[in-house]
Amino acid sequence: ASVPEQDALSRWVDWEDRNSCILFGDGSGAMVMSSDPKYVGEQSEENTGILGYSMHSDGRGHNELKCETDSKPVPIATPGDGLKLSKGGYKDITMNGKKVYAFATREVPKVLDEAMEASGITTDDVDHLLLHQAN
Repeated sequence: ASVPEQDALSRWVDWEDRNSCILFGDGSGAMVMSSDPKYVGEQSEENTGILGYSMHSDGRGHNELKCETDSKPVPIATPGDGLKLSKGGYKDITMNGKKVYAFATREVPKVLDEAMEASGITTDDVDHLLLHQAN
């Protein structure tokens, strides 16, 4: 199975903010997953699904990296007083680089160790790690 992912953050970058504009851009990636032939036709809890994962999310830091909504009312001509809907949009991305960097450098090593432990592997089993941006 192919699992593609895309980001188009350039639409919400403040190009005058040199603290963040150099960090956010558009990108995409994909992961190809396949079954292990030795397990075909023999499904069990031990040999199906994702090997393991870990995630560190802390909503208390939401003001340190955000892209807020910027809805605008849009009047729609209908009988009576009419109707107002919201046209969705977003403000520019804002980031406190020092705090985001501190969070990432503290949490990323932990989350990698936890994910490998949950997967039953060690750093000796990993040839390369390709890390995406801190957010």
